[in-house]
Amino acid sequence: MIISCPKKKEVWKAGQAMLGTQILDPYVIWQALTFQSIPRSTKAMLEWIPTLLRYGRILQVIWSCHWNVVFEEISWSHANAMQRLQHVKRPATRSAMRDGRRSLKMNSE
Repeated sequence: MIISCPKKKEVWKAGQAMLGTQILDPYVIWQALTFQSIPRSTKAMLEWIPTLLRYGRILQVIWSCHWNVVFEEISWSHANAMQRLQHVKRPATRSAMRDGRRSLKMNSE
């Protein structure tokens, strides 16, 4: 539903292009979102943080639009999804990266 639905798949592709992430196959995205393909070393995990932040933004938009379809009975709109994605489009800040590193270090100790 979140990755393979044709309408949502288009948002994933467009979102990855918009946010500057390599366009990946839906299966690979799912593996990353469920932490199945992320290396377990702290250094490698830190390298994944910017990508996971971007995927989180795309997922936030897809979930919000999906919520509107299911619970608010508003038709799916690719244009609306893209507009929302433009709104949340922000590069990872240094403080977010620092917070991610701090969290990883605390969890590995």
